[in-house]
Amino acid sequence: MRRGRAPDDGLRAEVLEGRDTRKLEEKGARTWMARTPAELDEALAVFHRLHGARWGDSSPLAAEAGNRMMLDAGHALLASERFRAWTIAVEDTPITVQIFVAAGDEVTYWNGGWDPEWSSFSPAMIGICAGLEDAFARGESRIDFGEGEHHYKTRLADRDEPIAWTRILPRDIRYPRTLVATAPARARHAARGILGHLPAPVRERVERLARRGEPAEDDAPA
Repeated sequence: MRRGRAPDDGLRAEVLEGRDTRKLEEKGARTWMARTPAELDEALAVFHRLHGARWGDSSPLAAEAGNRMMLDAGHALLASERFRAWTIAVEDTPITVQIFVAAGDEVTYWNGGWDPEWSSFSPAMIGICAGLEDAFARGESRIDFGEGEHHYKTRLADRDEPIAWTRILPRDIRYPRTLVATAPARARHAARGILGHLPAPVRERVERLARRGEPAEDDAPA
């Protein structure tokens, strides 16, 4: 679990410098957070389209059930500004939507969607930074980027707080079906366990090979 605290001016400059913010502004880009139900509906419709186009069935948020869940959560939390959908648009065409959810003085970066035609401008990173700056301007203390080793998380976060999962599979009449449904997740867990016991040079080589198939920094989901 990658977490970040309020950055000083030097860190903020390092994160934003060269991120094509000015280039997007020169294109007429606007950045805003949804504050009305209509703005939220529009932002989540764009998110659903862009996120789904990129990840398809591999992301639960791209499914219709995920879309309904986000709409329900968004409308329930909109008035309190705990559900924050940040949009960047160029000439009234949205090119990225980034979602944050706040509780107390902590904020979780949920996920994002972006138009691949604008990837060279790093719109997702710029949208994430807009959400971060807004959170810290509100006096919120920490940002949770979730699990994963994507480069944008390790760059923005100042520490890693690992979490542990316990999986319980009751041996009832549905046990065979449960085994089938959880097989992919259990296989990934077993692979990570094996990787952790490999010699460091071998492990690093495997990790490098795995990273070749990852999306670019701006394109990685949470």
